[in-house]
Amino acid sequence: MSCGDSDVPMVSKDCNLDDFFKAIEEKDLLEIISFADQEATAAWRRAYRENKYGEAHNDLPNRYENTLEELISFLRAALFYRPSKIDDALFEQFLELRRKVIDGVSSPLYHLHPNGPHR
Repeated sequence: MSCGDSDVPMVSKDCNLDDFFKAIEEKDLLEIISFADQEATAAWRRAYRENKYGEAHNDLPNRYENTLEELISFLRAALFYRPSKIDDALFEQFLELRRKVIDGVSSPLYHLHPNGPHR
């Protein structure tokens, strides 16, 4: 099943994440987030049209969109953000709090592999 035919041309006509990852190899973090958002929107539109006109043969476009949305959320959590209306000392407190919170997070994924999460 093809997943293309939306207003924005999709990178992966077959909703294949490998195609998407190849297309983002040379992009920076913000470009990847934007690109993933466009791809997820195109997949959503495709799934909507297929469901609306009874052409859906499987849920591949929906799964592709959901996976991209999860990737976007994951990448946004990695963005380094400095609020513009705080001074340097307060920003350092923010950073310290962030380090404590992140270091204090215990995720089962980090315990599956001795070097961190399994990739």
